[in-house]
Amino acid sequence: MPPNPSRLMRRIHALTAVHGKLDGAIRAETVRPMPDCLRLQVLKRRRLRVKDRIARIAAWLNAQSPAQAFDAA
Repeated sequence: MPPNPSRLMRRIHALTAVHGKLDGAIRAETVRPMPDCLRLQVLKRRRLRVKDRIARIAAWLNAQSPAQAFDAA
């Protein structure tokens, strides 16, 4: 059974919120007098994983859109 596109869009929105929170955490860490380099590295890797998930879901949705339009015709 193929994934529901509306469910995937909700997932993208949720992941976008997580990405924003990670951005905020990274900014907060970098403005500290002595930023924790390890924490920054972990936060940046986490943010990149989230960004990659968003991109994979968006690519899948974009690839499915023409097929759905063709099936509806």
